[in-house]
Amino acid sequence: MAEIDLRELPADEFVIHFGGPSNEIDALTFANALIGVAGAVREITRQLHPELEIELLVDGVGPGSFRAKLRTGAKKAGRLFVVGAVNVSLGVLASFIYDKLANHTQEIIVQGDVVIIEQGNDRIILPKTIWDQKQRLPNPAQVDVHVAKTFRAVQDDDAITNFGLFRHLKDDRPLTLIPRDSFPILAEPMGEDRKERRHLDDRASLTIVKAVFERGGRKWEFVWNGLKLSAPISDPTFFDRLASREIWLAQGDQMDATLRVHQRYDDVSGVYINERYEIVEVLGITHKGTPQALPLADV
Repeated sequence: MAEIDLRELPADEFVIHFGGPSNEIDALTFANALIGVAGAVREITRQLHPELEIELLVDGVGPGSFRAKLRTGAKKAGRLFVVGAVNVSLGVLASFIYDKLANHTQEIIVQGDVVIIEQGNDRIILPKTIWDQKQRLPNPAQVDVHVAKTFRAVQDDDAITNFGLFRHLKDDRPLTLIPRDSFPILAEPMGEDRKERRHLDDRASLTIVKAVFERGGRKWEFVWNGLKLSAPISDPTFFDRLASREIWLAQGDQMDATLRVHQRYDDVSGVYINERYEIVEVLGITHKGTPQALPLADV
C-alpha cells in the first residue's frame, strides 16, 4: 500500500519531479508543465483568497531525473497569512489531482482534523482544513484546465516516465509520484455533464429518536449536530448484539457510530450535496437519564 501524507507539504516551496532516463528534459515539456502547475496554484488561490496575488519562482534544479524547486511568494498581504494560504493552495492542488485520478470512487474517512482517502491499495492523508478548502472551490473546472495542461505536456513527451512532488531537491522519498499510465486520465478535461457520487465516513454521536428493531433497510431516526436525519443500520453485528442483550436502547440515548454520508456532485453549484445517510458501524451506546419507552416503527 502506498501512503501519501500531504500534511508534510512545505510551507512556501516544493519540488516538481520529472522521472526519466536522464537528467535532461525537453524545454517545451518543462515550460508547459510549469505553466500548468503555476496556473493551477494561482487559480486555487484566486478562488479561495481573491485578495492575494501569488507568484511562483524557479529557485533551483536538481537530480533525480530532473527536478525544479519552486518558491512561492505574494505581492500583497502579510507574510504569515500568505505562507498559510500558499500551503493550503498546494495541498488543495495535490488532493485535487488524486481526487480526479480516483474518479470519485474512493472511500473518504474523516478522523478529527485529518481526512483519509482510500483508493484501492493507496492511502492519502491530508489535513481536514485543506479538504474543506478544496470542497469550497467555487469553480473546480477552471482549476482542472491547468491540471489537464500540465499532464498533457508530460504525456506528449515519451521520455517522461513519472511526475511528482518532492519536499526538497535532494529527497529520496517523494511526497507524490504519479506513473505515466495515469497521465491520460489527468490530461483529459473534466466533462461538463459528469454526475459523480462518493461517500464520506465520519465518527458521529447520534441521538436516537426512533428505532427499528427489524433487520433490513428500514430507517432509524436520529439527531446529529442539530440536524434530524433518517438512516438504516448496515452494521452486520449490531442486531445480533441487540438480540443477545449485549446492548440495549432507550429514547434519548447517544449512539457512537460511523456515519456514512452519501453525496452527489451538483454541476450547477459545483459542490457535493448530501443525498442519504447510513450507519455502517455501531461503536457503542451512551445511556442518558431515566429509561423511557422508545418509539418504534411498525414491524
